[in-house]
Amino acid sequence: ETSGGVTQDLSVGGVGILLAEKLRPGTEVELRLQGPPPGGVMLVRGTVRWVRELPPSPADPRRRFWAGLQLIAPTAMAQAQLRAVLERLARDGPDLRG
Repeated sequence: ETSGGVTQDLSVGGVGILLAEKLRPGTEVELRLQGPPPGGVMLVRGTVRWVRELPPSPADPRRRFWAGLQLIAPTAMAQAQLRAVLERLARDGPDLRG
């Protein structure tokens, strides 16, 4: 099953994501994280640790959920890609479009 989300918080050990559907804590998921060029897509697995429903806003009444995921044994390549993204964020700010 495929679902989209927006990464709001990222570290080598975990990720926070904004979702349109509620995930159950303990659920294992595969994440396809889009990194900045030239890194491309990072495939990692994670376990949902917690989920919170966000209150709707007048501008956007849809249900949204904030979830914290712990990464499961990311490969050395995925760890290197994550570190590169984090270093670039620290240097250039949140706009990673290239």
